[in-house]
Amino acid sequence: MIKLKAAICDDEIIQIENTVTFLEEYIHDRRISIDYEYFESYAPLKDRISEFDLFILDYQVPEINGIEFAEMLRSSYGDEKAVIFLTSFSEIVYDSFRVKPHRFLIKPIEKEKFYEALDSYFKTNHISQRI
Repeated sequence: MIKLKAAICDDEIIQIENTVTFLEEYIHDRRISIDYEYFESYAPLKDRISEFDLFILDYQVPEINGIEFAEMLRSSYGDEKAVIFLTSFSEIVYDSFRVKPHRFLIKPIEKEKFYEALDSYFKTNHISQRI
């Protein structure tokens, strides 16, 4: 059995709560298992990258931005790890292409778009949603 683990990183607790709510609804609606943890900064996540398969990242977090974090992730793991960016800054979408995000969602996140991003992740990675 494949066990998927996701990391959510956002410096705003309300955004974390919204993302977790959508993720838990997705897990329930799709009847799948995804373990997840959330972080309010990238510092504690940097040393734990290997533990996660999917990263749901805010672009603007105080110590480094999401693209810089994704660059670190890519330099160590290549395309093995998936990134979904969540941000209020639509103008950075093109800058994010260099780190090959799976999706780029604009805040406030729409539930349907979030579901589409996760469905696409499973399909692209040939992972059965019956985990």
